Amino acid sequence: MAITYGINICKARGNPIVFISLSSHSRAYSKIGSGLPYSIHVLSKLLEGKLTIGIEAGGFAQVGLIFEQHGFRVIPLSFDCMDHLVTELAANAIQALYVTPSHRPSAKPLPYAARKQLLRWAADNNTYLIEDDYDGDFRYTGKTLPSLQSLDEHGSVVYIGTYSKAFTPALRMNYMVMPPQLHAKLPAIEYALASPSRIDQWAMQLFMERGHWYRHVRKLRNLYRGKHAKLLTYLRCYLPHSLKVSEEAAGLFVEITVNAAVSEDDLVGLAANEDVIVYGPQNLSRPDNSEGATIYLGFGGLTDHEMEQGVQLLARAWSNVFASRMHD
Repeated sequence: MAITYGINICKARGNPIVFISLSSHSRAYSKIGSGLPYSIHVLSKLLEGKLTIGIEAGGFAQVGLIFEQHGFRVIPLSFDCMDHLVTELAANAIQALYVTPSHRPSAKPLPYAARKQLLRWAADNNTYLIEDDYDGDFRYTGKTLPSLQSLDEHGSVVYIGTYSKAFTPALRMNYMVMPPQLHAKLPAIEYALASPSRIDQWAMQLFMERGHWYRHVRKLRNLYRGKHAKLLTYLRCYLPHSLKVSEEAAGLFVEITVNAAVSEDDLVGLAANEDVIVYGPQNLSRPDNSEGATIYLGFGGLTDHEMEQGVQLLARAWSNVFASRMHD
């Protein structure tokens, strides 16, 4: 296939060969980037006049912070009831909505009916859905739902995908597929654009064209499916009655809820004292969790032995918390 894009457009959009490999039907509306924060910065410049952004409560804090740095008003919203969400979208005059439908904060996928409802809202209100598909390749059970972008018939969705989760974070390469009306604005902000090196893009292009990418993803999905199952087993073995474990089989972390009078920060600190790294919710605002403190356990880069040892150390780190709960 001939390359017809000029050097200036190539600078703004990234290597056009990669777009051809990415998607033959959407390559003209794609933008190669260097990570999610970079993509959000670019979108902040493209969403001219859209000054109120909705994000899912419990989501990625950095996204909201970047939008705020660009002068947007950021409104955290609950996705638990779609009818209530649509009402809140109207009440807050939301002009763009950042969503992670494949892997929401609790790893639960957004149902098909809810996806269609969001698309109707976006089309009816002439606004955009920003679909961040992080961890979308790693769902271990059930049927994979179609992306919002694949269901979009009105040019309402900006799709953000990444190679970092399945390949290596060191690559710092992701991509956006955007409606043509937004893509047409890229040349006007070319001064603010910086795509990854062409060498990295050409290497990724060859990796995809030779069929390695999909085989690699399948291999990793099987690997992480096994690790996810192992971590659940260790949690049930060493912390059987002390916490609630999310059963959602997706992504590279497990969500647990500790039902005790203690904060997420305290639990993270106690774990750190045993040299175990865990995470609390990293978001601007989240719904109150009456069931207890929410903690996330990552497992992507750990061996079976490291996972088992880590859970044993967590049990020791949090033993006083669980003991006080039993005496309440």
